[in-house]
Amino acid sequence: LGHMYLEAKHVGLNTRHERWEYAFNTMGATIIAGAMTTLFAGLVMQFCQLVFFNRMSTLMVLTIIYSWVYTVFCFMAMLYVIGPEHDQGDVSWVLEKIWPSRDTE
Repeated sequence: LGHMYLEAKHVGLNTRHERWEYAFNTMGATIIAGAMTTLFAGLVMQFCQLVFFNRMSTLMVLTIIYSWVYTVFCFMAMLYVIGPEHDQGDVSWVLEKIWPSRDTE
C-alpha cells in the first residue's frame, strides 16, 4: 500500500486523499485476499495433532491479524494525515548529486 501511495504521484495524483484512495483502490483487494488465504491456511492447521503445526498456525494467524490491523488502521491512517504530498519526501535530487546521470550527451 505504501508503494502504491508513492506511485500515485506518477499517475498525477498529488494530495494525500487522492493518493490514499488510489492506494486502497489498486491494492486493497489484493492485500485483503492475501491475508484471508493465509489466515484460512493457519486456521485449518489449528486442528493438527502435531504440536509444531499447531504452534506454527498460531504464529501465522496472529502475524496476519496484527499485520492487517496495523496496515489498515495505523499505517494508512498515518499516510492520510501526515503522508507526503506533492514533492515532499522526493530525494531524487540528492541521488542525482551523488550519481549524476550519464544522459547528458
